[in-house]
Amino acid sequence: MLGALDTVHDSLDGVRNSVGYTNDDGEGNTFHLAPIEDKQIELDPKHDHADVILQIADGNSGFLKSFVRAHANSDIADRQKAMSYYPLDYLPASHPLGRHFTVCDRWFSSLPGPTWPNRFFMLTGTSSGKVDMPHRDQWPQWLVSQNQDTLFDRLNEKGRSWMVYYHDFPNSLVLRHQQQHDNLMDGGGPKSRLETHNRSSAA
Repeated sequence: MLGALDTVHDSLDGVRNSVGYTNDDGEGNTFHLAPIEDKQIELDPKHDHADVILQIADGNSGFLKSFVRAHANSDIADRQKAMSYYPLDYLPASHPLGRHFTVCDRWFSSLPGPTWPNRFFMLTGTSSGKVDMPHRDQWPQWLVSQNQDTLFDRLNEKGRSWMVYYHDFPNSLVLRHQQQHDNLMDGGGPKSRLETHNRSSAA
């Protein structure tokens, strides 16, 4: 996404620093970094915990092996896309922002895995042992199992006001503590809470 910005930020760990870096697909094919201008890629690299562990193994050399495991019928062109980057200024929002603001090139998620467990880490410091996205039949159990303290509890204890803005569903509402009556109120006082208007996601 932002690797080409190393021509703007000289010390950025980007494309130039990765010249010579390769991944092989486990079938005798080796892939180098290459620019791409596809706006949408049909075959999605997987990002569950086991997939990410394979991808980052041996110095980040398992991305193509993970991709092939998920998409065994992919062709050479599909696999190259998993090793490609967007040229400088190709992304009309991200690249101008990256030119003028901080790019965190050594940022690591709390959990090498998917979205929801990492959101639980962000809001509570733990995912309660959940490392993958829930399957369809697991959602009911997920909706009642996150009973840990939250950063909102800490804010409440200090009398600090807070608000959650969201687009379709606030992930924070899965947290049991957030389902308490006071935390569901919309009022803006020292303990208030969940903004029910449909706004852009922040949690």
